[in-house]
Formats: sequence, C-alpha cells, structure tokens
Amino acid sequence: MDRVDVVQNDVHLLNITAKSSGGTDLERVSVMFTVGGKKAYPNSSNYEFQMLSECKDNNYVQNTLMSVKIIVDTETGVVSGPMVLELPIPQNNTMSGLYFRKAEVVDAGKNVICVCPGDSFQLNVTTWNGSIEWKKGIITFPVICNFNFSRDPLANRFVLKVDIDIVGTEWDRNGSHSGYFGYIAKYSTTQRWVGGLAFDVHQPTTPNLSETSIITGILVNYSALTNVTWPDRYIVQYSADGITYIDAPNQTDFWNTNGTRVNTNLKYLMNVPIISKYVRLSTDPNTSGCWVNNYFVTTPAATVLKIWGDVNDTLLFKFNKIFDRNPATCFVPPINGRDTNPPMLWLRMNLSIFNLTLGAPYNVTVTGENLLCDRHSSPKSMHVAYPHETKSRYDFDGYIRFCTLSGNDSSTQCTFNCPCTNSVSCNETFVYMRNDGDTINPARLCELQVTVA
Repeated sequence: MDRVDVVQNDVHLLNITAKSSGGTDLERVSVMFTVGGKKAYPNSSNYEFQMLSECKDNNYVQNTLMSVKIIVDTETGVVSGPMVLELPIPQNNTMSGLYFRKAEVVDAGKNVICVCPGDSFQLNVTTWNGSIEWKKGIITFPVICNFNFSRDPLANRFVLKVDIDIVGTEWDRNGSHSGYFGYIAKYSTTQRWVGGLAFDVHQPTTPNLSETSIITGILVNYSALTNVTWPDRYIVQYSADGITYIDAPNQTDFWNTNGTRVNTNLKYLMNVPIISKYVRLSTDPNTSGCWVNNYFVTTPAATVLKIWGDVNDTLLFKFNKIFDRNPATCFVPPINGRDTNPPMLWLRMNLSIFNLTLGAPYNVTVTGENLLCDRHSSPKSMHVAYPHETKSRYDFDGYIRFCTLSGNDSSTQCTFNCPCTNSVSCNETFVYMRNDGDTINPARLCELQVTVA
C-alpha cells in the first residue's frame, strides 16, 4: 500500500491505497488522526474485549509460564487512542507471585494497521494509589487506527499475548492454591473494560511409590488436555532422593505422539524406561505450564531386575545410565576390595524391561570402556548367561547356561549370543562383571542392549 502523510495543524492526514497482489488499485481511504497532538479522539468507541487462557480450566504448574491472550475487537473505520492496559503483574515485586515476562501482538486483522504482529511491549511500573508494596504495570498503545478495508469482523481484531511467570513463595505448598489475574483497559476518555481470570497453581504431581520401580509410561487425563506435546511442554523428571530432580533423557524419542485412548486418559509409552522411586511430570518453564491429572505406569523393580547385594538400590538407580540410549553416560561397576555393597555386579533381568517377549535366541551387547569380555580373565572378567530350560530355582544360583562371545569383541563392546530354546530360558538374562582391584583402568558400563539373534 502507498502512504502519504501530511501534517495540518498537528493533525495527521494519512492516505492509503490498498492494492491487489497484481498491483491493481482496490480502494483509497483518507483518515485524519493525532498522536499526542491537539485533535481529540472520540469520547467513546465500540470496542469488545476477551481474555483467554492457553490452559483448560486455568490450571497451572508452579515455576512455569502463564500465557493469556487479550483479544480486542476494534470499531470499523474509527481511529482511537491511546489505549492503556493496567496489569497487576509487576517486575521484581516480592509481594506478588506473578511476574511479567513479555507482551507481544501475535495477530492483527487487515483493518487494524497501526498494530502489527511482532510488536512487543514493556511495562511501565507504577504504584496503586501511592502504595509502596503493591504495584501495577502499564502497557500503552499510542493509537489504534481502524481503516475500513474489509467487512470481515475478524479484520477489526488484534490479539495481545501476555506471558507471566508463576514464581514466588506464595505457591510453595502441597496441593493447589487459587489466584486471580485481572486487568483494566482504558480505550477512550470515558470508557473502561475490566476483565479477570481465576486460576489454580499446582505443585508438580509426584506419585507416592512405595518402592523403586520401573516406569514405562504415563496416563494423562484426557478431559483436562488442551495441548500435549513432548518434551517442549511436558517433561518427565526423576530423582534419587525425592529432592533434586533431573530431566529423563531422550524425551524426544519417548512418546507416541498421539497416545492411546484408555477410558478418560491418553496413554504414552516410553521407549526408554526409568528406574526410580521418585518420578514426576513437570513442564518447561518457557512454555505454558498447564497442569493435568496424570498417573505413571509402573512395575516394582524387584519383579524384573535384581542385583545381588545392592543395599538401598544404590546400584540399581545407576542403571538409568545404561538404558538411556546414550553411550556417553556411564558408571563404574563395583570394585572388589573398595566396594562392599555389593563387591561385584551380578544382575538378573527379565527381558520385558526392553519390551521384548522373545521365546527365541537373543544377543546381549555390553558397551563401555576398559572392558574385558572373557569370563576367565583377571583382574577383570565378564560373562552373560540365561536360565536353564526348567527355570533357575532361586534368584542367583548356578542353574544357568553361559552365552558365547560373538568373536568381534573389544575393550569398548562385548556381544554375547544366548542360544536359549523356549519361553522359560529366553525370558531372562544374567550379567556378571567383576573387578578385583583395578582402580587405574576400571571398567565403565555405558549401554546394555538385547536384540533378537
């Protein structure tokens, strides 16, 4: 469009010609307006306002982001201004649990040409009636001009997205805590619009697991969902002590994008299991932290994975590093003479942990550093075995058969072939690693994989 701007006694005359994509003139409109000049804007305007939350039922998670959209429908062919928004979300105010992060226009109809997508705003922080403790933020649009190019009602609309951090000690409690976010829009010399949004803030949901478990999936309540994407919106975290949580690895590979409908829930299965007593569903602090009811799919670890002599599951928790499909995350198995609980690694594992039901021969590949694949070597040794056809009678007895090395082994990888013959002997595997005092070049265990032979 062509613009010619002429100033006449502090009044701006704007001539605009709308053109088609081929360059043909469609319509020419002339509008007079002021920006801080002497011409008075209308005392009233026919504006309509809406405020929407990105989260259904306005449920959020602490220490994440609340994103609200303020939708403004302006009056066709009317230039008005300034429009002022007063928001009770100041910056660096210790008395508030809501902190302003940014405000940005994310959409604007073709008639509203003085407001453009991408326009961003900062707050001008001031006080409420001179109060020292309570402050407010002000966003100012100097002018809202509507040129009647289109009769489509959506052409008169623009949308302001406001991002607010949900932080502060106000939300530090179990369960949920209710809050209220409101704002005032002054859009003419006499008109005000007051809007509000009631919301609830929740702590990240942490299930009460009575024992260390294998977490293989999650059920998310379907009725509460507005947008489920992994991992940019929701993140699974786990902990060794229930205090310090870390993100579960490789979450881009964890999820079936659409999930599986199970009653009122969507079920998402992890490709990589997590071993822990403490796990929770959290959200990325840079996205809207919508809280949803969720339930983890768990199996007691002792039913599928047992480590001889492992006190308090200390060694078991380290197995997250060998199931994460990341060869750079490793741990040092016990060294005899230095470690006592246990002094060696003697593992019995059901293959269901790999989502496998074989009933046929399989291969076990151990990846790491400074490995010795021979079960008769010293000071380090390793072997892999499978149960006898009639099943091993106890957790760690000798009623097993040894797997054979593939012959393409090295200090970084050992592959064993296990020629089991039925569903009993092909259902489990045993892994033994011993180090009798080599602390200079100890073996490091990084990955353990089971595949069909």
